[in-house]
Parts: sequence; structure tokens; C-alpha cells
Amino acid sequence: MRCFHRPRISKSSCICAGRIDTTCLSRFTEPVNFKFSLVILLGFAGCFGSGVSGCVSAREEKINRANLHLEMGNALFERGSYHQALAEYLKSDAMYEANPQLHNNLGLTFFMQNRLDLAKKHLNRALELDAHLTDARNNLARVQIAEKDFAAAEASMKSVFEDMTYSHPERAYFTQGLLNFENARYGKAREAFFKSLQLDRGNCFTATYYARSMLELKALDEAAEAFDRAAGLCVKMQNDEAHYYGAVTQFRLGFKDKAITRFEELLKLYPEGKFRGKSRAMIDLIKKDYQ
Repeated sequence: MRCFHRPRISKSSCICAGRIDTTCLSRFTEPVNFKFSLVILLGFAGCFGSGVSGCVSAREEKINRANLHLEMGNALFERGSYHQALAEYLKSDAMYEANPQLHNNLGLTFFMQNRLDLAKKHLNRALELDAHLTDARNNLARVQIAEKDFAAAEASMKSVFEDMTYSHPERAYFTQGLLNFENARYGKAREAFFKSLQLDRGNCFTATYYARSMLELKALDEAAEAFDRAAGLCVKMQNDEAHYYGAVTQFRLGFKDKAITRFEELLKLYPEGKFRGKSRAMIDLIKKDYQ
């Protein structure tokens, strides 16, 4: 086979059909980089020796390992172990970046840690990879709500509800409820959260915000019952919000002993709870009232 060489570009231009053409190579005045040549030859041997299927199978194996870390992250996320879930997702990302569902999950995990810039970055990346990934658009709306960018959130939710094939309408209703709640439209918020709960009765966050909507509407008896149900759902997620607002509701109903008991339960059940400081403050406040 005759090799045709380009004018003095690099020694790699002297590689032909996996072999080094020494005639071409001798034209270079600088010393031969045998290590460089060996790497190139091994590269050729790796793909041509095993065929295209060998290269493809290696890529598939890498994707499979990335998916394994993705699934491990999902299991940890479901338990509320967000730091551990994030570690698995980042391992998956290092192995195979072009997975829109991975970026959706990364975005949601960063959102749960209140790292909104990173959440938005990954959710936008998910939508770059798959513009029809409605779950990522729904999660992006949650970030926009947290940022108080309500106009952007309204636009995102409009797109979400226009997708009649979206397989998680309960998530869309939950986000719509959040948007209403943050805009003090508590009646509409309660309706949206109720629709979400009809489709997913075991969701800690939806149950909590459904109860919080009733608390804001001053339906205290209904709120107290709803918080009790939500608290039972949230223990495994290690989310203490329902427990805290349930105790606040008991206090507003005038049941100070029950309120103290709930706050103390929170301190025992949630060693890293978000509302521990507020719970201690409420216990001190109520006990001062007794004196």
C-alpha cells in the first residue's frame, strides 16, 4: 500500500495502515518520539485488532457503569440521603456526561441542598440534551420559585401542563401548588396539593404543604390532622418540617403540652433537622408562658 504524506505536520502523519513509514519519518530532523509512536500504534491495534465491536463494547461498559451509579444515587435520594446520592450522581457524570436524566437528578439533588445555581445549571443541561424532558422543566420551575422568579416559573409550568404525555402529573400539581403557595394564593395551593395527593398519597413534601396551606387558611383542626399524617410519611426522609408545623398548630390551638411534646419529639427524631433551632426556641417560649 502506498502512503501519501502531508507536508511536515507531525510524525503522526507518517502512520499508514497502522505502520510507521520510516522513509517519511526520516524527513524529520528532530529525534523520533518512540513513545508517541507506540501510543498511536497501540491505539490502532486496540480498535483494528478487536474490530469496531470491541470499541463499542468498551463504551457500552462505561455507560453501564455510569447507569449503575445513577441507580444507586436514586435509591439514596429516595431515602433522603442527598449527600450520598450526590456522590453517586457525580461518579456517573464523570463516566458518561451526556445523560439528560442524570442532569435532571443532579439538578434536583442540588435543589434539595439549596444550591440553586448548580441546580439550575444541571437542569438547563438536561433540557439541552433533551428539550422534551418535562420532568426537568418541572424541576426548573421549582428552582425559579425558590429564586422568586415567578414569571419564569409560570412560563415553565405552562409548558409542563401542555405536555399531555408527561407521566408524572402529581409532580406538576405539586409545583403548581408551590407557585400558588409562595404567592399567598393558599386556596388554589390547597387544591393543587390535593390533586397531587390523589395521585401520590405517600409523598412527604406534598402532604406537608397541603397541611401548611390549611394552616395559612386558619383551618387549624384540619391542619393538625394533616400534619399528623404528613409527619408519619416524612420520618424516613428525615424531613422535620411537618413535625415542626404540626407542633406550631397545636400551640395555636391552645394545646401547649402537646406542642412541647411535638417539639421534643422533633429533637429526638431528627438529629440533623432543619427546624431544631426553632423547636428549641419554641419550647423555651412556651415554658416561659407557664411561669
